[in-house]
Amino acid sequence: MLNFLTVPIEYSLNFLYEATGNLGLAIILLTIVIRGILVPLTLPSLRSAKKMQDLKPQLDKLKAKHKDKKDLQMAQLELYKQNGINPAAGCLPQIAQLLVLIALYQSFLKYFEPSQAVNINLHFFWLDLSKPDPYYILPILAGLSQLVFSLMMSTGLESHINSPKHKKDKKQQSYHKIRRGYKHFLELFRTEMRALT
Repeated sequence: MLNFLTVPIEYSLNFLYEATGNLGLAIILLTIVIRGILVPLTLPSLRSAKKMQDLKPQLDKLKAKHKDKKDLQMAQLELYKQNGINPAAGCLPQIAQLLVLIALYQSFLKYFEPSQAVNINLHFFWLDLSKPDPYYILPILAGLSQLVFSLMMSTGLESHINSPKHKKDKKQQSYHKIRRGYKHFLELFRTEMRALT
């Protein structure tokens, strides 16, 4: 389906593996290269989010002024038009990034197929990449880094809110985000445990 993306990714992974001799390092380098290529697609989304953040006080005034949803939507569209903002501008780059990530995942699946029968060094530091992490260090690090990044993003986007009511709502939202992340982590943990038994 995404052969136009998976084939170059597979070749790049193979090249980086041959250059480094370590699959873990090759995956890290490939990830850095792909993120570098995706920067031009990420910047419009970030700019759009920044413009929307700058309009937040004006949008809050519109919400207080217009009680009817249709009137509110029309007023918001007019505000966006006045400031040269397209609310859907950040969507297309996100879709393109999602396609690249799906292609990356498919490339990894093809690369690790038993039929490939390639002699690959599957060790990275103390980990054997062919087996689940017995100490769950990587899933815990991934979860913690995701938590830190989500907290950084939520505090950056909502830094203009200072009222006690909004602070309480923000704490509740943070609690719910952490709870959802923990729920997904537990599901991953259960799946890994079932795979080991």
